[in-house]
Amino acid sequence: MSDNYVDFQEEFCVYMKSKNCISLINGLKTYNIKFDGVQHNPLDDAINLENLALKFISETKLKNKRKIN
Repeated sequence: MSDNYVDFQEEFCVYMKSKNCISLINGLKTYNIKFDGVQHNPLDDAINLENLALKFISETKLKNKRKIN
């Protein structure tokens, strides 16, 4: 199991060219996504992280398609 995960925060920080870790709140702000729920509530944090990850994945796929074409 330890070999089958991605550190999303690390990937996001590398992509954003940030030397410091980017918080969930600041990551959401990058994409103008409003935090839904209560911060530091595990379920709300997980749902918001999923929203950020899905937006990140769709943006990076779109940029990669543009480079190929």
